[in-house]
Amino acid sequence: MRAFLAVAVLLASGVQDGESGSRRPSLEEAIEHLRGRSEAVREAVRVRVQATIAALDRLPPNADELSVAPLGDELAALPPDAAPLLVAHLDPGPDASFAESRRADVVAAALASVGTGAVLGELEAFLRGGSPLARRRALLLVAGSEAKGRAREVLERLWSEEAPGGDELATGVLGALLALSPPERAAELVRAALETEDVVRVDAAFGVLEETGASARESVRGVLDRPHIARDRLAELVGYYARRPEEFGEWEAILLLGLLDRPGIGASQRILVLDRMPELDPGGRIEWLDELAEFSRRQDGPVRTASWIALARLGDRGARRSLLAPLSDRIADAPRDVAALRARAALHLRLDEPDEAVRDYRRAYDLVQLPVEQRRPIGISLARALCRSGKLREAAEVLGQIRLSSIDRRVLRDDPDFAELLEHSRYGSALQEDASR
Repeated sequence: MRAFLAVAVLLASGVQDGESGSRRPSLEEAIEHLRGRSEAVREAVRVRVQATIAALDRLPPNADELSVAPLGDELAALPPDAAPLLVAHLDPGPDASFAESRRADVVAAALASVGTGAVLGELEAFLRGGSPLARRRALLLVAGSEAKGRAREVLERLWSEEAPGGDELATGVLGALLALSPPERAAELVRAALETEDVVRVDAAFGVLEETGASARESVRGVLDRPHIARDRLAELVGYYARRPEEFGEWEAILLLGLLDRPGIGASQRILVLDRMPELDPGGRIEWLDELAEFSRRQDGPVRTASWIALARLGDRGARRSLLAPLSDRIADAPRDVAALRARAALHLRLDEPDEAVRDYRRAYDLVQLPVEQRRPIGISLARALCRSGKLREAAEVLGQIRLSSIDRRVLRDDPDFAELLEHSRYGSALQEDASR
């Protein structure tokens, strides 16, 4: 408190012209006066940081935001001199207690306001050898630093190393570096990352492309043409082309199908790609569809089904008949076969035919002779099909009938098929916790 009073007095009085006001101070006296004033400011900042950190540490683990926020605001309002004092609290270690981690998070938020230009060296040290959480905090602070030129130099140094920031932070390091780099340099960095044999950099580049939606057509095609790199990045490749279907041509389609045919590619990987291929739908695809049909003939089980579904969604009526005919024949012979109706409904959903799925699921739902709440699995499937058909009111009614549990509601709120229903101002209540109260 004395230090704060001293600062207040100094600020109010200014530099006097000597003791009696009759003599102007020499340059040396003025400098010494300012140095003392600066030291008083630093001491005041040090005292305030210590007091605020101590108050933060005294809060119970279950303290709410209303208790924590004012202390964070106090730290954030400090001058830049506070940065070296704050950064010392950024890494409590990998085995930190809850209170220590909370303190580090509050300090990181305060540093973003105080400024990090004076502590970029310390942040770089955290990025190289800090605990995982400290590295993440340090990366966010470097990326948002007001000293953009020096922050970019820090990130350039990290990116030039063998494992930039560690495997788990490589995407963040590259993304931050791109944000601070001129467009030409950013494009060069992505291109170099995709063309290297270093899979950490390749994965980081795909992560950045997903976050930004940027284009790297030739370099991504180069990955597709390197099977030893591409085979473990099928999801990333398909995701890229789904975001930029104009870049997915005949050649890319054939290369991708060729990858699926290689030894060591699992059934789940093949199905993942086949399920998304209709989204890509390149123009002038006669040769590509022939390749896909030929691929399907070499498969069996779920992979053959997935390839037929892809063909059907791309307009191959023969593939659609091959998929549906066995179930349709079975239902024709036994119209009350609930299992067959549910199987055909699920197939219609995979074929992106939700109206047909609604009809089959509704028949199955009505045929099951059980109390409504015991028809919950079929009811959820029916509601899914109704949501996919845009019939939100009917979907909400079905969900209300089957008395969803709290776990059911939580799962469905995270399900993309129910996203439109959840956001609806009237019918979204069907998925809320108090929907049945």
